[in-house]
Amino acid sequence: MNNKRWKLYEYINKHPDLTGYELSKRLEYSIKKIKRDLKKLIKEGLIERVNTGYKAISWKRLINWDEMDSKPEDYKLEVNT
Repeated sequence: MNNKRWKLYEYINKHPDLTGYELSKRLEYSIKKIKRDLKKLIKEGLIERVNTGYKAISWKRLINWDEMDSKPEDYKLEVNT
């Protein structure tokens, strides 16, 4: 994923429900480039279209936990005092 697409993903994650037009204005990208990158992010499963705009998919949903040796709940935070 290129830097601009990653920046777009991060922006959508922090500011969900924005339209493509609103994203293009706030990020100062052309509407054509925003639409292209939105399509790619949707195809990659990183965002989804919602009623009024776009929403980022949580990274936790993107990981196939069945293929992992351990899961987040297997780890305990140890605090040294």
